[in-house]
Parts: sequence; structure tokens; C-alpha cells
Amino acid sequence: MKSETFRGLANAARPGALSVALLFAVAALAGCSHPDKQAAADASTTPQNVTLTKTQLKRIHFYTVAPSSYRNTVDATGVVGFDDNQATSVMAPISGPVTRLLVNPGDQVKKGQPLAMVASPDFAAAISAYRKAVDSARTARKLADQDKDLVKHQASPSASRAGADRCVQRRG
Repeated sequence: MKSETFRGLANAARPGALSVALLFAVAALAGCSHPDKQAAADASTTPQNVTLTKTQLKRIHFYTVAPSSYRNTVDATGVVGFDDNQATSVMAPISGPVTRLLVNPGDQVKKGQPLAMVASPDFAAAISAYRKAVDSARTARKLADQDKDLVKHQASPSASRAGADRCVQRRG
């Protein structure tokens, strides 16, 4: 029972003690403040005992400071790569340097649409060989058709040659 009574008295005394402590703190702060705040500020920024030599004075420069914009840059080393998840491989049937792009990045393209022009010496050689083979095949087809026509008309190539030689001799 004594402990309960003691607790009750301590709780009742607390609000009064708190008020006294607060009053004491306000009085202490009021006594510490300087009566003239402007004079204190001026005294702290005005130098009293600074003397500079002529050499030191030559090295002092005054600049006008004004707000301006600037671009923050960072120099760093590294490797630039591309995102494989956002790229598509294009497998060309020929090799060589790209001489001209026919579409821009981000353009929609359709199947079969040309994307770039490529200069390929291998491709140029292949086209040339193909054209020569086509010309040879046409010539061979013409000769075969002429031989077939001669056989059909029961003439032999040697007889045709002999006839042509006689024609040349008559004219000559």
C-alpha cells in the first residue's frame, strides 16, 4: 500500500515540476541573447586586423558572380553494346560493306523489302559468271536447234558446208 501512495504523489508532483523546468529554460535563453543582433552580425563580417602585402594584393581578383546554366558531363571509359533482346539478326546471302541504308531505325518493314545496298565483289563476279553461262547456253541451244533442223531436212553439215563453199566460189 505504501508503494501505491508513493506513486500517486510522484505523478501529482510531475506537472508542477515540468512547469518550473520550462520557466527556468525560458529565462536562461532570454539572458543569453545579444541585445543588438545587427551589431553582432556586422562585427563578425568586418575584418579588424587584416593587412596584406603588395604581392598578396596583386593576386586578389574580383569577379562578378551571376547565375548561369551549365551542362554536367562525366568522362568515363567503357564498352558500348546493344541489347540483344531488342535486335534482330539479318542474314545476307552475300558479303560486303553496306553502301546505303534504305530504311531508318524504327521504320516498319515488310517481308522481302530491301533494307540496304551492299557492294560485294563476290556477288559481282557471280553475276558475271552467270551471264556468261546464260550466253553460252543460248549459243549451244541455237547450234543444237540448227543441227536438229539439218537432220530433219536430211542434210548433213558437211554437205551444207560444201554448198556454202560453192556459193562463195561463184561470187568470187
